[in-house]
Amino acid sequence: MRQRKQPHWNDICPCLALARAGGLSAAARAMGVRHSTVRRRIDALEHAVGLRLVHRRAQGVVLTDATAKLVPLAVRAERAVAAFATAAQAHGGDLRLAVPSGFAAILAPFLVDLGVRYPDLAITLVVGNNPADLRAGEADIALRMVAVRDPDLLVRRVGAAGWSLYASPASCADHPANRDPVDLTGHRVIGLHGVLDGPVAARWLDAHSRQSDVVMCAASMADLAETAAQGLGVALLPCMLGDAAKQLERLTPLVLARPPAFLACRRDLVAHAQGRRVVHALVAAMRSAGPALRGDVR
Repeated sequence: MRQRKQPHWNDICPCLALARAGGLSAAARAMGVRHSTVRRRIDALEHAVGLRLVHRRAQGVVLTDATAKLVPLAVRAERAVAAFATAAQAHGGDLRLAVPSGFAAILAPFLVDLGVRYPDLAITLVVGNNPADLRAGEADIALRMVAVRDPDLLVRRVGAAGWSLYASPASCADHPANRDPVDLTGHRVIGLHGVLDGPVAARWLDAHSRQSDVVMCAASMADLAETAAQGLGVALLPCMLGDAAKQLERLTPLVLARPPAFLACRRDLVAHAQGRRVVHALVAAMRSAGPALRGDVR
C-alpha cells in the first residue's frame, strides 16, 4: 500500500473555504487568491490523502459526501491553529487589530494610550476594505461596522456609528445645498459599493439619490472620503471619519443612519491576561469616543 503524505494546512484551507462559499470563484474571493490557486491546492490535497474531495461538473465543483464528513475536522483544526497563534502572540505581546480603511488615523490616539499603559505590547494595525477573518487568524481583534453573529467570537457593542453627508468646500460652492439639506436632487453623489453597501447606510442613500447623478461608487471608506475631498461629489460617510477630515464639510447636523458598531475577538484571546487587558481598554476607548462615533454635533 502506498504511504499517504501528511496533508498540508495550506491545502486544507481552500477546501474549507470551498465548503463555506459553495463554489471555486467564491472561495477564491474569500481567500483573496486566484481561482486556479484554489483548484490547484484542492488537487494537491486529493493527491496527499488519496481521496476524491470534489465532483468536477460542467456547472462547477461540489463536495463529495466524504469531504462533507471531514469538514468539521477541518474547522476544528482551523480553530486550533488560530488558538495557537493567539496564545503565542499574547505571550509575546504582539496583537493585530483590524479596522476598516480610513479609520487607522482616527484610532491612533487610542493606540498611543495603550502603548503608554502597556509598554511591552505591540499592536499591528490590519487595515482593509474586507473584514479580517478572525477565525482564520488574519487578526486578533476587529472593529466592525456591521452586526457580528459568530459563536466562535466574543463580541462587544461599543456604540452606534453615525453617518451623515459630506462634500468639499469647492463642491459645496459649485452645487449649493437644496433648501432641505438631505435632498440630493440635482447633486453629484458618490455611491457605496461592495462591503460599504451595508443595509442601513446604503438603504438611506439609495432612497435619497434617485434624482441625483451617481458619478461613481466606492468600495473603500478611505476612497469614499478622498474622492469627496477632491470635489467629485457628495458622500455619505461615517461621522467619525467625515468630521475628522479637514478637507470636508458636513452638510447637515442630522445623523442620517446610525447602525451599531462592534469590537470582536476570538474567545481564546481573552483567556490570556494580556488579551483581556487590551480588549477591555479598546472597548473603553471606543465608548469614550461615543459622541464622535455617533456623530453628535457640538
